[in-house]
Amino acid sequence: MVTAVQEVTAVPEVPTAAAALMDGTALAEASLEATRKAVVAWIFNGHAQPRLVVMVAGANAASASYIRRKRAAAVACGVGVEV
Repeated sequence: MVTAVQEVTAVPEVPTAAAALMDGTALAEASLEATRKAVVAWIFNGHAQPRLVVMVAGANAASASYIRRKRAAAVACGVGVEV
């Protein structure tokens, strides 16, 4: 029985980049501010206020916490919320 042998080639070197420390809180705040400005402009241009509608199935503490955070972020951006 004959088997095929593949030639092993060297793995190409991957350029390394310096690691960057990211401030997640600052990124989140910047994202929320950009969303808030977009929502204000949307409403100013005559459109209806955006809404976040959440349907909850069951009583899970982790889900409730997640929904509270989403509600707070939506309200901060000017988005209506209905749970």
